[in-house]
Amino acid sequence: MESAAGKQQAFMQLPAAGKCGGSPPAVRGAVWATCNGVEAGQSCSAACNEPGTVGEFSSVCMPDGRWGPPSGSCSKYTLEMTCRGTPKAVEGATWPDCTGFKPGDQCVASGCDQGYIGMGYVSNCMLDGSWNDIWGDCRRPGTVINTESGGNHV
Repeated sequence: MESAAGKQQAFMQLPAAGKCGGSPPAVRGAVWATCNGVEAGQSCSAACNEPGTVGEFSSVCMPDGRWGPPSGSCSKYTLEMTCRGTPKAVEGATWPDCTGFKPGDQCVASGCDQGYIGMGYVSNCMLDGSWNDIWGDCRRPGTVINTESGGNHV
């Protein structure tokens, strides 16, 4: 027979009302982010982690502290898709021709144009043939940048 102290200890380990504990139900081929303590109405996501797959799942924390059913998918991809041209123009740098790059490849503007200082820019070829967000730095001397984020997001 369980003592009152044992029942109280078990109760104390449950998540607070309106919050979910642990992770949502397991999904084959995906790994959940840290989801403990997520509030009701908020979601938690899982990234696909099997080689050659992309996508994600999400699950919503219900008011009773349980996770809703996961939704989403993991899809196989092929590297036959290629990116077109170059990433969007940026001030202070010139992109090389990155036509034909495959998903996961990086197009790198490895320096800044004359009159600018910085490290250059990088953009990744995405599965749909587009270029993702650009990261890097080229600026005119004397321009102050935010270094807390680890680089500029253009």
